[in-house]
Amino acid sequence: MSLLEIAASFDHNDHGMRQRCGVIYASLRAGCPVFWTEAWGGYWVASRYQDVYEAARDPERFSSAPGVMIPPVGHGRPLLPMESDPPDHSAYRELLLPRFAPAAVALLESDVREFAASLVDGVANTGRADLYETLAKPLPLLMITRLLGIERDDLFWEWVELLMYGRVDGADPETIVVTAEALYDFLARQLELRRAAPGDDLLSLLLQGDVNGRPYTHDEILDLAFFLVIAGIENTAFSIRATLRHLAVHPDDRAALAADPGLINNVVEQSLRLYAPVTGLARTAACDTNLGGQGIRRGDRLLLLFGSANRDETVFEDADDFHLNRRDGRHVAFGIGPHRCVGSHLARLEIRIAVEELLRRVPHFELTGPDPGWYAAGPLEVAWQTGAAGQAGRES
Repeated sequence: MSLLEIAASFDHNDHGMRQRCGVIYASLRAGCPVFWTEAWGGYWVASRYQDVYEAARDPERFSSAPGVMIPPVGHGRPLLPMESDPPDHSAYRELLLPRFAPAAVALLESDVREFAASLVDGVANTGRADLYETLAKPLPLLMITRLLGIERDDLFWEWVELLMYGRVDGADPETIVVTAEALYDFLARQLELRRAAPGDDLLSLLLQGDVNGRPYTHDEILDLAFFLVIAGIENTAFSIRATLRHLAVHPDDRAALAADPGLINNVVEQSLRLYAPVTGLARTAACDTNLGGQGIRRGDRLLLLFGSANRDETVFEDADDFHLNRRDGRHVAFGIGPHRCVGSHLARLEIRIAVEELLRRVPHFELTGPDPGWYAAGPLEVAWQTGAAGQAGRES
């Protein structure tokens, strides 16, 4: 397939493309760094770091309000604050930022570690587990429900999973709407409880918000709460799985980390850079403009291809390799500019602690079957020795 054919049919959601993304991204950056694809009704794609950086930091030219998901979630409501522009966007974020600032997130470490240790302890003596289902998925779910001040509900994950993946996996559109309505109804009931008895949770915080001097509307509060649920679970679960999969497939890196736990932050940053949890998010051109030498018309959609920007060889040396001794902090796994992920520090904390707690109890583990790859959420079946043999391994 020629480069023009690859560009014309490019779909950032396609697992096959993500599996071969190193070669595909490099070809696109070199041959057509800003290109048009016919997928999902047609949109532009920016593949180079410098173009992604430029567009992400210029909301006057590239608006988020019309929607950032390609395809959209399909529930007919905005994902606030992600799908908004200044000045409203700043007002939404200002309320949340103090709760997700580094100092505030650091205070959550004991909670995250408690949850992670309990999850690992639940499988450590079994000798095998699906680390996606037993650790990567439940850890961020437990944390976001604690932060929102709600009891864990098994329907939560079913709703989130359908809303995140159903849109690209062919789910019935009516099912998407019904699922979103069920989650909104649940959150609305929770908010009524907070109105009667406010607490120190995020839902209570949302009730205090205002935009330019007016209180948040009921719909704005619901949309913000919905987004916190969606954003607070799936992308972090993906990154935990990708990091654990890397350590299972690369025992030398796992051994080096066990020998020097101080490398953990490098491991987290390299995993985020190389295995970007969000392949890309969209903007809409607010005016006729130009990006990377390509004319873009007002109303055209533009995908900021974070996964490719994170592998741009002009920014990162040996960009397709995992560098255990390098952090590469300039990556855009959490976006860049005014829409940079507000929960990035919490996500990093959860990834780090998930790895630390697993290695504390299970320092040697390996895949039980073919490599499932990093590029799609799904089972991560691993096995390890238990009992005397496992203890010997821990002490060696």
